Amino acid sequence: MTEFTRKEDGTFEVVVKVLGVDRPDRNGLCWNPEAMAKAIEKFNERVRTGRAIGELGQPARRAGESAEDYRYRCSIVDMDNTCCLITDAKIEDNKLIAAMKPAGRWKGSVEQMLEDQVPLTLGIRAFCDVRDGKIHNVRDIVTFDVISPPTD
Repeated sequence: MTEFTRKEDGTFEVVVKVLGVDRPDRNGLCWNPEAMAKAIEKFNERVRTGRAIGELGQPARRAGESAEDYRYRCSIVDMDNTCCLITDAKIEDNKLIAAMKPAGRWKGSVEQMLEDQVPLTLGIRAFCDVRDGKIHNVRDIVTFDVISPPTD
């Protein structure tokens, strides 16, 4: 289970991914550290201006929704579904770490879930080029969303 570490300033820090082309995650996907570093640098421009907002849950493709419409929905943040402000994203020791502060419409719900120790994690929402069916080269990070972690 992902651990949200509470910082003195009220933010929560989470290890989102372990990076490496030879280090598959639980889904068998590997994340290229160099591509991630470039995407993080670009994403942090939005963090610095306070425009990195995450949702509660991640977009799911609706029945009958076209691939184009679903891709568009994944590229934006639904302001009616916001739950956090992303305050930092960085790579340390081949780990992608993001920090967030509960905010937005679902702020109280996220705060309560964290207090109640409901299993949560931050999921990265990004557009990637995939090599060999498993190595993800992240091009653009849309945001990080508060989600339920997968269960084994």
